[in-house]
Amino acid sequence: MQPLLERFDIWINGVRADQNANRKKLNVFENTPQGGMRFHPMLDWSKQEIWQYISIMDLPRHPLDAQGYVSIGCEPCTMKPSMGDEREGRWVGQHKTECGLHTELVSK
Repeated sequence: MQPLLERFDIWINGVRADQNANRKKLNVFENTPQGGMRFHPMLDWSKQEIWQYISIMDLPRHPLDAQGYVSIGCEPCTMKPSMGDEREGRWVGQHKTECGLHTELVSK
């Protein structure tokens, strides 16, 4: 994504503050190392508000929803959670809480 981030002025993300401690520290607008801006329009939304929006707007569901996945990312970091915690299925066996796309957030 590095070449894209250098080409565009804004990067829109779907991160939510209630997903982990790193994201709780974010602002709706963040500067990027590439000189652009990150925009987190759903930062203050709850999981319930996300599903309400999906229902109201009649958005299509991801096929993995029906299979019990509650947090969907790239293939290597997405597994079904065993305890129902929304982010538990991410990065199983690794000591991380953030996607490689968002690693600069960890240093905040």
